[in-house]
Amino acid sequence: MSSRLVKLAHPQAARAPSPRSAAAARPWLNGLARTGLIARGVIYLLLAYLAVEIALNGRSAPRASSQGALQEVARQREGLVLLGVLAFGLGAYGLWRLSVAIFGGLAPRHHGAPARLGALATAIVYFSLCTQAVVIVIGGSRTGASSTNPTPFAARVLSWPHGAQLLEVAGGLIIAAGIALAVRGLFRNYAKDLETKQMTESRYRLIKVLGGIGELTRGGLVALIGWYVFEAGRVSDPSRVKGTDATLRSISQHTYGTVVLVAVALGLACFGLYSFLDARFRSL
Repeated sequence: MSSRLVKLAHPQAARAPSPRSAAAARPWLNGLARTGLIARGVIYLLLAYLAVEIALNGRSAPRASSQGALQEVARQREGLVLLGVLAFGLGAYGLWRLSVAIFGGLAPRHHGAPARLGALATAIVYFSLCTQAVVIVIGGSRTGASSTNPTPFAARVLSWPHGAQLLEVAGGLIIAAGIALAVRGLFRNYAKDLETKQMTESRYRLIKVLGGIGELTRGGLVALIGWYVFEAGRVSDPSRVKGTDATLRSISQHTYGTVVLVAVALGLACFGLYSFLDARFRSL
């Protein structure tokens, strides 16, 4: 019996247009998407490494924010060259998501308002990371380092009329987004987005495991960040807001925090590895 995934994983594939011909219609989009997915994988592997550093070294570890991950690349030999390549990949991913937000994806399910808004939000995040990488490359890392601290912005929001309520709403939305990511990872039909005819059943199962664990982990992390934002609004205290690095450090301070943080690092690494496989097999 053949080990290839044919129509069992995705029966609609027989009726849908060929992913290859669809991608061929927009080869520039294909290249941007796959380059960006690889860059996303690198970022998450770096975050996993920095999370382990926090688990092992506590406060002496490097900052485990996305910008901290970029600065970690810059510290390596030939780091600025690598960071320039990574900046290109992050920008490519942002452009791909922006194109989905504006024109819709190649699949009909990517044309709805929720999918487009999600793509726009993702594009903004990755354009921001691309900008941070470029700033570090041209020598501005010292001035950009404080941008990972969200407290000043939270304080500014609290100074607005109904600012506390705005933070509570924002925190609730972030929590909802985190839960959605986790649920999506656990129950997603990965075959809808993958060229399943090019992979074996074992490879498809690997993608589902890596993607499920990775999405569950980052969803939980996003939800925890959202909880801190909500708490900041509830008690009108901007110092309650935590970025990625402070959130990971807060985990490490609890009982069994080191074990939990290592588990989080493994989950982030799973998402990084999943991103590489996604870049290889994503239907575009």
